[in-house]
Amino acid sequence: APRTEFETVLCEAMATAVGIAVVGADDQFFAMGGDSMSAIRVASLARGRGVAVTPRQVLEHPTPAALATVARGVVADSHSATAGTSAAIELSAADRAELSALGPIDTVLPLLPLQYGMYLHSAYIEPETDLYRIQQIAHLSGPLDPNALHEAIRTVIARHPALRVAMHTLVDGSPVQVVFDDIEPRWRTVDLRGTDSDAAQAELLRIAATEQAAPLPLDRAPLLRHVLVSLADDDHRLVQSMHHIVADGWSLSSMFDEIARVHNAIVAGSSPDIAVDGFADFVAQTERRAENSSRAWETILAEVRPTLLAGTDSRAVASQDHRDVTASLSRARTERLYAAARHAGVTAATVVHAAWGLVLGRRLGIDRVVFGSLVSGRGTGHPGVESIVGLLINTVPVPLSWQPTDSLGSVAARLQEQQNRVLEAQHARLTDLTRSAGTRTLFDSVVVMENFPDTGATDGARNALTYRGFDGSSVKTDYPVALVADAAADLELRLDYDPGLIGAAPAGDLLDDVVTILEAFAADPAATIAALPPVHAVAATTTTATVSAGAPAPTADAAVVAQLAGLYTDLLGVPAGADDDFFTLGGDSVLVIRLAGRARRSGLPLKPQVVFAHRTPA
Repeated sequence: APRTEFETVLCEAMATAVGIAVVGADDQFFAMGGDSMSAIRVASLARGRGVAVTPRQVLEHPTPAALATVARGVVADSHSATAGTSAAIELSAADRAELSALGPIDTVLPLLPLQYGMYLHSAYIEPETDLYRIQQIAHLSGPLDPNALHEAIRTVIARHPALRVAMHTLVDGSPVQVVFDDIEPRWRTVDLRGTDSDAAQAELLRIAATEQAAPLPLDRAPLLRHVLVSLADDDHRLVQSMHHIVADGWSLSSMFDEIARVHNAIVAGSSPDIAVDGFADFVAQTERRAENSSRAWETILAEVRPTLLAGTDSRAVASQDHRDVTASLSRARTERLYAAARHAGVTAATVVHAAWGLVLGRRLGIDRVVFGSLVSGRGTGHPGVESIVGLLINTVPVPLSWQPTDSLGSVAARLQEQQNRVLEAQHARLTDLTRSAGTRTLFDSVVVMENFPDTGATDGARNALTYRGFDGSSVKTDYPVALVADAAADLELRLDYDPGLIGAAPAGDLLDDVVTILEAFAADPAATIAALPPVHAVAATTTTATVSAGAPAPTADAAVVAQLAGLYTDLLGVPAGADDDFFTLGGDSVLVIRLAGRARRSGLPLKPQVVFAHRTPA
């Protein structure tokens, strides 16, 4: 039983977060099925009861009794709904003049780390082929008033700054996100009530495909639109098409749930209780922590060398047409895996990451690898982070090494301890980490765990609209290979791959190898790496190769070459000649964005992809 007030609060917070009735002071968080997502939930619930702990502390002190020893009382939060203005960009007179013509503006914010990558990818390609245009189809049941739903969407957009943004390039070439004061939703309705069921489903799919194909220009807010499709009086679908740059998978269920709750409040003539969104304040905190976040990774990345499964040091050659292969573990096999993870004191996500690292190393014939992980970005302990809508996710490196005599459980435990050390530095810019490692590309594969909170706020009360989940995409990546795991009762695995770099048969083999290691872990976490079944090795490409100057360029106009050399010099702060490599001079992917922006403003159309392929002014 809990012995102190802090222990009582933490016992109750853990019980709620992991979904069990009672937690004792000495009960182990991982043995209850806790993971990094529920650790965030524990920290949020405890803060609401006056006890301050961070998600990292929950993971490192995994019993309420141990956690209580590092907890502290909550002091009044210094942040407020308007505190985020501290993140606002200082604008030149020319920038202010340009922005004033766009309409009433709330604030102008820098981009979060992953937004830079998406902007780089999306801003300079054909809008029709944008990889990061995603779609969800929410299931809504119960009585629905279309006018009230329209107003509910307007209210939710107004509550969340990230849903009111458009991207803009400043005079110096820097991309920023402009938060507008007031945004009118993009919205229409389609009534299919009374239509034959098969015909209605076919029309729903046609509507969704049409919406998915329509561009979402980054310079026009809002970067999302909705179509309400009513199939019956109590059965509806809300088709939401959006650009991934404004919100992550964690945000989606929260958004749909809020829309349903606000709709119900409007119909009832009351006001919904929805927390203030601290997105702008979160951006400010991320900017303040940027340098410290990068330093936190120095020890972990000290001996890392690139691991390139596709055999190239640049993702610039990646295609838009990713394909996938899938596999799943039965409910019984999944439960055995989860039970083995709990017994080993690690999360299921850690086991999946360790499995991918082992697959990479064993197929490449090495015992030290690095790959990427798409993290929630909500492990910083920022007040209210659980309810923020925005693209808080980030891609971070995951180094992994082992000896043949190591057990699967020990490899996973070391990996979890390592990643916990940088849990509060998840918003380090990958470009900074890559540059500090002395290379342009650390890895070309990532692991994504789709494990989002279940809001459960719309409880299905009679005579009320209820949100019942969504179908559709929530995660997109332009890496050549991405292992996506849905941590459900039946573990679903999907390997997304670029067919121009990884063939269908090798992709299937990779996924089969992942399943083999997961099943080995489920059978016995004490089993050694050497005891694993063999895999077919492929040629390793893990050394830091000399970067070539790229593809040969056609003969360039001397004036254009001089103009580009001048842009290089101004941006990088070092003299640049016709044959100087942008990246050798200190450029990176973030600076490529600024270079393209400055070039475009000076009348020279320049896409970032061209800089990656032809890195000298000539």
